[in-house]
Amino acid sequence: MTPLVLAAVLWRASALLTVPNGEARSLVLPVVRPPARLAFRVRADYARFAGSNLFLRLVVNGHEVGLMRDRRTRRLLSTTSAFGPSLPAFEFGRWRVAYGPVTRARDEIILDVSDLLHPTGTNVVTFEHGVATSAGPTPLVIDDLRLERGQDVPAAP
Repeated sequence: MTPLVLAAVLWRASALLTVPNGEARSLVLPVVRPPARLAFRVRADYARFAGSNLFLRLVVNGHEVGLMRDRRTRRLLSTTSAFGPSLPAFEFGRWRVAYGPVTRARDEIILDVSDLLHPTGTNVVTFEHGVATSAGPTPLVIDDLRLERGQDVPAAP
């Protein structure tokens, strides 16, 4: 039996966020005390399910959000890989995003951003989309964007 883990939602975006190719969108997040994690579902809007691409660059408070917090601590908390073993979820500074007409549970990305949040000031998250490919314009659609209470993860010494 798989254990069910529910996270306390600290904040949730009120609407979908759409980011056209080659552009960026920023949101001001509320003040939260770490530990916290950023969770969302993302897709490249396309008429059918058709693979994936390294489209999403994510920045929190001016710091790029990569695969690792430090040399020993993973930032990515999502457990399922929608892309299989041969396609990494993060490469060349960008997160892999699936093409499709709707977001699915497997399109969810959960990231530990505790070390990037300001506990007493404004927090800003920026979603940056890559340029259009041969598939044509495929705006990013970010759904169910939220901040959740995370677990204390000590930084590596």
